[in-house]
Amino acid sequence: MTKEWLREYVEKFRMIDKRNPIEDFRKDRFRKGWKRKSINPKTLQNRLTWDNLGFRLKQYKPDATDNEVEEILNLLIEIYNESPLINEGSISNKSRKQIKNTDVPLAYELSKAVFEGQMSRHQAVSLLYKEGMNESTVKHYLQNFGHMMKGEVFNMTLNAFSMEFFLDKIYQDYGIEKLSNALTALEKHIHYYEKVSNTIAKSNWEILNKFRDKISDYDLDSDLKEQFEILREIKLKKKTREELIKQLKEMKEKEVEEIQINHKAFKRENGIIALIKEIRGSKCQICGTFIIKKNGEAYVEAAHIEAKKDKGKEKLDNIILLCPNHHKEFDLGNRFIIKHDENEIEFTLNGSQPYKFYFE
Repeated sequence: MTKEWLREYVEKFRMIDKRNPIEDFRKDRFRKGWKRKSINPKTLQNRLTWDNLGFRLKQYKPDATDNEVEEILNLLIEIYNESPLINEGSISNKSRKQIKNTDVPLAYELSKAVFEGQMSRHQAVSLLYKEGMNESTVKHYLQNFGHMMKGEVFNMTLNAFSMEFFLDKIYQDYGIEKLSNALTALEKHIHYYEKVSNTIAKSNWEILNKFRDKISDYDLDSDLKEQFEILREIKLKKKTREELIKQLKEMKEKEVEEIQINHKAFKRENGIIALIKEIRGSKCQICGTFIIKKNGEAYVEAAHIEAKKDKGKEKLDNIILLCPNHHKEFDLGNRFIIKHDENEIEFTLNGSQPYKFYFE
């Protein structure tokens, strides 16, 4: 972390530092924050203290040694002494309004203008500040837009209306590529937020999945589309691998034509394949690869060991995941099955060395 990077980082926030002017106090709070395992998400969003500054920066360098932490802290003290970021109550920023839904279109247009170099960040902040908006919140909107356009993680959460509005406008103004970047940034933000807050960002997951549908591959057949939809629903539940295996085993053969996932009805066979993909990491079990779709999702195919035309079922011990090339080789090549039972399969393809996989 360079001094310039740290300066830019802390300038994103309004620093609260009026409780104690002693430098050792600030250092002690920073060190304690670095050692924290979690922190109140409201504290993270509302202000920057030396305590949560230590916690925030650890997310960027979790393996830092004690000496490296002290180097970062000393740089921050230098930055603070050069230009203290203090809110002593003289600025009535708290009395200013947060961005309302009616303010969001202007916030987007100014964020876009800053990103495209048509105006400076300072000019945009001043314009929105004159509209009565909270200066700190305005800065977050401008910064988040830049990170979204580049597919970079951002730390401060936008409300649901603002996020959907920004994604819609990015899609309209810049097309699929930039929307894909923005969704990548949003997913990175979700993982960051969930890590520091120990909560599930449900509304942001819903927004992410909604916009992924806009750029999904519409050439896929209906079953594959449904499998991807089920996978998105499964990810929302944040279940462990063991819980998913248990859920899969509870789906008895031909018990029902449809299953319910998150109160939505899906074909039973698509639900089973989606669960298997999630359990096995959505990658080829031979070469470990997958195809990345336009929306960032992993595409891999489900191969039936006993073919469907031979009454092969969608179940844990009759499905292996393969990339398109290995799927065709598995179906059309010289395949020799050495062993196949409810726990594992071992086989060769066109005289290859044996491949051996455990179904769980």
